[in-house]
Amino acid sequence: MQDKETGVYYFYLTDEGETAEGVDKSIKTNSSRRVVPIHSKLLDLGLLDYVERVKADNHKIIFPQWQPRGGKASANAGKWFTRFVEDVDIKDVTEGARLSGFHSFRHTFITWGMFKKIPGIFDITGHETESVDGFGKISAVAKGYWTRGIADNILEKQATIEQFDYGLSFYRPTL
Repeated sequence: MQDKETGVYYFYLTDEGETAEGVDKSIKTNSSRRVVPIHSKLLDLGLLDYVERVKADNHKIIFPQWQPRGGKASANAGKWFTRFVEDVDIKDVTEGARLSGFHSFRHTFITWGMFKKIPGIFDITGHETESVDGFGKISAVAKGYWTRGIADNILEKQATIEQFDYGLSFYRPTL
């Protein structure tokens, strides 16, 4: 999606709307329903063109090569990634290891953000926090008065996303 006011492209994570057959859309908490701006690197690599091709082929999920399983769009993709990590021999087999599946991306994102002191990382990851913007901790009653729209702080979130640069080289795929 694209925010009409700012022009920022984003993912809207929600349990509402149409979905693919076999997918049970759900979110864990209210903070899980959120807008996540798309990093400029992904835009440069052609993500929007890819999404348009997927839509033109009448697919309802972004990676149709992995069919939904058990009500989840990500189940088979996650299974593939776990096997890939094992195949390239980067799986950490120590007890409590972090690099074991898709969740390792979220863990890395949070760890990097905290290490670099990047504000707003928990708004991106959908974690509950006890503060609202610059107000600090507020009571549960005060939270009930908060009426911010889902994309009102999209520029702040975009600034957060753009601070994530792991120093990797990327190449736009050709089709």
